[in-house]
Amino acid sequence: MNIHDEMSIVLNALSLLNRKSKKEILTQEEIKEQEENLLDFEKKMKKIEEVINQLRSADSRDVQSVTDLLHELHFLFEEYLWQIDEIHTLVKKMFYYEDYNQPDE
Repeated sequence: MNIHDEMSIVLNALSLLNRKSKKEILTQEEIKEQEENLLDFEKKMKKIEEVINQLRSADSRDVQSVTDLLHELHFLFEEYLWQIDEIHTLVKKMFYYEDYNQPDE
């Protein structure tokens, strides 16, 4: 299982809890945005793999080529971390599930 699959499982669990909640904790826009982001994330993962393969086969004497690839990886890793942080933000919001779902008095 890869990180994309794991984040999809987390997002599905968040969506399920949100639907079961008496009061919406996550907006439908937040969930939809993350579903769309996960589609982009999958593409980014493939791009990271491509760049790493290029780095693996790069001529180490061609410093410019190697640094260009590392520069590209830097930006791809930033997007990777951003996506994880976005999902993490929704996970933290779900910490309030019990507050939103107290038994009726």
